[in-house]
Amino acid sequence: MSIVIKRRELVKLLHGLNSVSNVVGTKFAYAVNKSKKEINRVMKEVYKEINLSGDFIKYDQERLELCQAMAEKDENGNPKVENGNFVIEKKEIFEANMAELMDKYKDAIKEKEDTEKAFEEIEETLELHCIKFDDLPELTANQLESIESILI
Repeated sequence: MSIVIKRRELVKLLHGLNSVSNVVGTKFAYAVNKSKKEINRVMKEVYKEINLSGDFIKYDQERLELCQAMAEKDENGNPKVENGNFVIEKKEIFEANMAELMDKYKDAIKEKEDTEKAFEEIEETLELHCIKFDDLPELTANQLESIESILI
């Protein structure tokens, strides 16, 4: 089924589909997998369109270096990471350095944020594999809401 969806909603739908990937049901699993493949195909093309400025890339590199330098280290001397975030030792010093870095690159950061906002509003047309409500397995209300774009 062909649907038109804004890019920001497309990302939410992909997260929703990922959240129900382990739910049992052959027809449901088929619809989820087919839809995820189509969304991933479109998202690869979308990310090719994003052109980050050289200054933003420099900012991001310096930010990463700062995070790694100020992170607690494990027994091998590598930065500790919990839940996808660096574990920072001296937060006050880190925050001051981060504020300075963000001020240095404020124009590049603002440009990226503006680009992302406009980018999220662009609509994409996708061929998603939809599923009838009657073919749904047991889902919670949150799960159901997260995938409603593929329900017919």
